[in-house]
Amino acid sequence: PEGSGCKGAVIQRVKVERTSDTSRNSDGGWDDVNSISFTPFYSNSIINMHMNYSVGSQSNVKFYFRYAYDNGNGSIVEIERTGRHHNVDYADAHPSRFDWNHQYVQGNTNTYTYYLQGYKDAGGSAVVWYHTYGAGATSIFEITEIKQ
Repeated sequence: PEGSGCKGAVIQRVKVERTSDTSRNSDGGWDDVNSISFTPFYSNSIINMHMNYSVGSQSNVKFYFRYAYDNGNGSIVEIERTGRHHNVDYADAHPSRFDWNHQYVQGNTNTYTYYLQGYKDAGGSAVVWYHTYGAGATSIFEITEIKQ
């Protein structure tokens, strides 16, 4: 809303939840784990992207997460990615949840679809579950607009 809030104020927040499993058992390719259609009120706002996910994998799986958006021209543009995660010796949910924030300035007030994506780059046919335990766990992807 125009003129509301001071610097650092939360202008809006959009959150999506995942309660169904999403996985990959072959190497290569970005998978859409979740997405949000988002329109900032201000072009210079800080867009805080946040994920908190229950993740699992089988032994020797290596994978990344990334935030990306659809630029409206048929291309998905990477904003930021995590380092490579490597599960060495177990085959279940990871011992702690993945919790990751990244701040970004969109630079306009266009509506974009933002993605949380996963990429399995090693492990052969071993499985990575970007969200595991189905409805027994809730994972979230959210965007918060913060006024500058």
